[in-house]
Amino acid sequence: MKKIVVVWVVCVLALVGLFAWLGTGLLPSPTPKEQSNTLINGRFSLEDAGGKIVTNASFADHYLLVFFGYTHCPDVCPTTLLTFQKTIDHLGKRAEKLQPLFITVDPERDTPKVVGDYVKHFGDKIVGLSGSAEQIKQTADHFRVYYSKIMNDDPAMGYMMDHSAFIYLIDPQGNYVVHFSADSSAQTLEDGIKKYID
Repeated sequence: MKKIVVVWVVCVLALVGLFAWLGTGLLPSPTPKEQSNTLINGRFSLEDAGGKIVTNASFADHYLLVFFGYTHCPDVCPTTLLTFQKTIDHLGKRAEKLQPLFITVDPERDTPKVVGDYVKHFGDKIVGLSGSAEQIKQTADHFRVYYSKIMNDDPAMGYMMDHSAFIYLIDPQGNYVVHFSADSSAQTLEDGIKKYID
């Protein structure tokens, strides 16, 4: 019995020593939101409908509400842009400090003019941005956005774009603030934005 107690005490001491050696490795892992806060960079350099170079700094003193999509998108993109407009309508004076952006992930078809014309269907405040394939990739990398071309079985049908579906709130300095899922309601967006915009 004495031998068992000794073995048990040795095991406990060994575990305590192991925990002490691991140190901060035992702390809880950061949540996805906390990880995103350190990984997402809200800076970009793209083109507006007139072919003018636009960066996050072009919208001085404005928070940016950013969504990545494409004009041939059959469902998520138009629905999200409609939600953008409803959110803007509900925010009242706060909307003056907010600039919604739609950034294409399909520069092959979505020229700056095409994107600019597209967003007009969803209100006059949303700005559409495009650019070269390299510019889009760099911007998507900054936001940690995934996108990929998916060919249809029938070549005549062209292709679709598979892409991340998150809405990002970026502060006036180009820093990530928070993100929402693309299926968030206008009320959810409004409530979330009000936490950061007075």
